[in-house]
Amino acid sequence: MYADDTFLLCKAESLEVFKVKECLDLYCSWSGQQLNSNKSALVFTNSTKEDARTEITNLLGFRLLSRDDKFLGCPLLFSKSKSRDFNYVLENIKARLSGWRSRLLSQAGRTTLIKSVISSIPVYTMSTFLLPKSICEAMDSVVRKFWWVGSSDKTHFLTRTNWDSLCNPRSYGGLGFKKFRTFNFALVSKLG
Repeated sequence: MYADDTFLLCKAESLEVFKVKECLDLYCSWSGQQLNSNKSALVFTNSTKEDARTEITNLLGFRLLSRDDKFLGCPLLFSKSKSRDFNYVLENIKARLSGWRSRLLSQAGRTTLIKSVISSIPVYTMSTFLLPKSICEAMDSVVRKFWWVGSSDKTHFLTRTNWDSLCNPRSYGGLGFKKFRTFNFALVSKLG
């Protein structure tokens, strides 16, 4: 459960689904709240037979959950390519960076934007899922290019300092940038 969203799990059997529907109807009558069938969706395991899927879908009147559906900005269903599934995080960062007039910002201004805005974009997703290494490295690359040249489009640019040293805490001579892979591990570790 989260806010007013609820996940209900049961066996894909008519009797069990009917009991769940009965409980939902009873809850709605007691609370005065209504279930929104347009926002509700079903998902079945691969082993569920087609006739059972049809019967349950007709009984509940919900649509089937698609691969594009998200919950709190995160995917609910995954494909075989986790990089493709989580590419939206990288695209969100790129979109946010492209909206700024970065050439007008000093490196101090870019530092502030990276630490306060860009680092917070993937926090919820990274605290829930372990992102693929390729996505984390791509996010680091975009941030690194933005900090050095004010654009994430350039392929060649001069760096005067090793990026790892800039990711060190300020007390150790760095700027305190977070590497996304390490940040992801730190956020996911709370689930352990």
